Amino acid sequence: MPVNPGIPDRNPAPRLRFDVVLLLVCAAVFSFIAVQENGERVPEEVWKKDSLPPDIRGFIDSGPRGIWFGDIPYYILTVRSLVEDRDLDLRNQLHANEALLSDSIGLGKDGEWYSTHPVLMPVVSIPFYLLFGINGFLLFNVAVLVGIVIVMFRLAGLYATAWTSFAAALVFAFLTQIRVTVYNFSPDTFSTLVALLAILYLLKEKTFAAGVLWGLALLSRTTNIVPYLAVFPFLWTGRTPLKGTLRFMAGSVPFLVLFLCMNRVQYGGFFTLSYSRLMMLTYDGLKIFDVGGQFALENAAGLWQQIVDRDHGLLYNNAVALIGGIGFVFLFRRSWRSAALILLVAASIYVFHGFFRLWWLSHPGSNRYLFTTVCLMAVPFACLLSGLLAGMRILRPKGRG
Repeated sequence: MPVNPGIPDRNPAPRLRFDVVLLLVCAAVFSFIAVQENGERVPEEVWKKDSLPPDIRGFIDSGPRGIWFGDIPYYILTVRSLVEDRDLDLRNQLHANEALLSDSIGLGKDGEWYSTHPVLMPVVSIPFYLLFGINGFLLFNVAVLVGIVIVMFRLAGLYATAWTSFAAALVFAFLTQIRVTVYNFSPDTFSTLVALLAILYLLKEKTFAAGVLWGLALLSRTTNIVPYLAVFPFLWTGRTPLKGTLRFMAGSVPFLVLFLCMNRVQYGGFFTLSYSRLMMLTYDGLKIFDVGGQFALENAAGLWQQIVDRDHGLLYNNAVALIGGIGFVFLFRRSWRSAALILLVAASIYVFHGFFRLWWLSHPGSNRYLFTTVCLMAVPFACLLSGLLAGMRILRPKGRG
């Protein structure tokens, strides 16, 4: 008996052909976009380049300079530290220059300078760096985005036909912030890929594999603890709730324990996060901040602004994701548990970041914190397409004879 009864077109062979087409089309288009951006994007200031020592300046000039913005330099230098020093301490990579701290370095318990950002993406991207240098980070990002598009297709294909799932995947590939994020080395795309894979395995009732992937999602983005908790209602309403929950936890809890142990080793406490040891250079000297203070009820305006903001709102940059919301009507008819899971995960991410004062910290045309939410909406969008096409066939007059 299939996991989701009544799902059409479950033959894996044609779906594999769609996978291949998506792989070829998206790899070609995304690579073209990355090459074009590399030729056009000449930033006025490349990550405080004038204040950098010669070796770092030379390192930046050896590849695409346009990706040296925001948090990306700290991910790249973490890769370099892992390869060259076999550690995560960036103090020597930054030459102990406090002017380079920005808001991305946490003070270790023994004075180390650790990137505040999750370490899984730098670890996984090491082969790309060893093979292609700095250009490898762009290649890695393109590969991750192609993977996201294919997983969106596979997720949608559980509840819609292959053709409508294929169409939805292409629409989301080129009409959402996926396209905007091609020229990047983005932890948001990587954590989204891992989370989507976890959800795919959950929907297939492969709970242990889903737990492993959710554990990896926690290591790829700390705030994935929010959608992680949103998964449990799905597990508790399954055919074997106790067994499914235990298998899921057996897969995920070891990674959660690893995360806590890393906090203990790096910052001195199991529940001491890097974000609570944030180093910043102020007019009064070096200060330690806790970014947790940026989440508060008084920031609730972000719940509305995440929709209507001109630069980062869903309405202007990811309108198809909002349209996809209509498709929940059809998705709930196919599988209410699956629809509830997707809706709860997507909504939990949205609401959580709606109370984050700095929710808008993304380049124009995107909201990086909602990357997973946007991609999940491809599933109800495909169901909407299937429902509309089915409706048109129903309304079509029958032929004579």
